Amino acid sequence: MVKKRYVVFVIFFLMVILSVIVRCRRHSGVYAYHCKEIDFTFQVLEKDTCDVLVLGDGGDSIFYQAPYNGGYLGIDFFLSVDSNIIYLSPYFPVIYNKVEKKYKMQSIKSTFEDETPCAPYVNDKYWNFSGGCDQGRYTFSVSCGKKRYGFIEPLEWN
Repeated sequence: MVKKRYVVFVIFFLMVILSVIVRCRRHSGVYAYHCKEIDFTFQVLEKDTCDVLVLGDGGDSIFYQAPYNGGYLGIDFFLSVDSNIIYLSPYFPVIYNKVEKKYKMQSIKSTFEDETPCAPYVNDKYWNFSGGCDQGRYTFSVSCGKKRYGFIEPLEWN
């Protein structure tokens, strides 16, 4: 009887350890995304006080004030088809703090010129990466113009 309890306890203990390892590996806090249609890679770093969107390989960063815990609703950005310009939502400066450093793209813009009002929302010359929970946590919807390409998951999940 004692031996049977010991075996059950050991099995339970191993299952708990395994579940913790799987959970820690799946929720590492650093998630890389790759859009194969345009060969574009970016990362989201989850921290205790903020989420960080890292664009490109140079550590170019945009800081979002509150952590989203995988929801990413509000983390939207647009990549121009014609150039390497990244556009942020026009509401970004009001809601979030932006930090930019070592930016390897041509430029980053948080506001839109009057001649192209909200261009990414209207024009089809932008790739839209929209974080949200429609397809699940930790995912980004990808579209260009009126065509939706589905969603991308973290590379760590593959």
